[in-house]
Amino acid sequence: MKFALASDLYTDCSPAGEQIDWRLVRQWIGVDILVIAGNTSGSLERTWVEVLAAREAFDRVIFVDGNHEFQAGLSVPEGMETLRHLAARNDGIHYLDGRAGVLIRHTLVCGVAGWHADQAAMLACRISEAAADPTIGEIVVVTHAAPHPFSRVVPVCNETATLTDETVESTNLAPIWSDCLDGGKLTVWCFGHAPHPMDFTESGVRFVCNPRGHPCTGAPGPYSIHLVDTSLLTGDMWGD
Repeated sequence: MKFALASDLYTDCSPAGEQIDWRLVRQWIGVDILVIAGNTSGSLERTWVEVLAAREAFDRVIFVDGNHEFQAGLSVPEGMETLRHLAARNDGIHYLDGRAGVLIRHTLVCGVAGWHADQAAMLACRISEAAADPTIGEIVVVTHAAPHPFSRVVPVCNETATLTDETVESTNLAPIWSDCLDGGKLTVWCFGHAPHPMDFTESGVRFVCNPRGHPCTGAPGPYSIHLVDTSLLTGDMWGD
């Protein structure tokens, strides 16, 4: 399976003239699936506008929310329910909330933001179910939270990363891949909320993040949407 990967776009913070032209991205990258691993903007409304814009270019847009989406103060359960409702009404848009996910041919794409212990537990349960399902040959996971201790996270300006007192560190997600709950089917784990792009493999699982970054962090430009091929493993940054 091949797809385009982006995260931490902060579209509401980007200077004028630096918005992403999704049609141009689709033409350049040559795939019809886009995955966005959270922190698209600082509000659910603005994130949804960006998802709809991306859907006009891509056949499928698969996304999770990040902590930045809740800076306006909306509760996590309310926000998740809003995104579920919006995605259900729009063909080709898939919001990952820890539940079923989306099956594309033999590949299951599932995930959740991953900040909370209950989200990590729900995701682990779904992956265990997929491991036992003979119709699923491959699992791709998408979270905003980091699943691996190598994927160090950093604060973004004055943004408050803590949504509640139960925020999840990478150790809560790590058992999903390190304890082989996936039955050997997990090929790629996409994530966000990282200081820079990463692409490495451990225990047969490829971990990839491709953050644009917040303008106030001085993220280098120009930003490039990354192409991920799940049949390829890598041992260092951005492949061999």
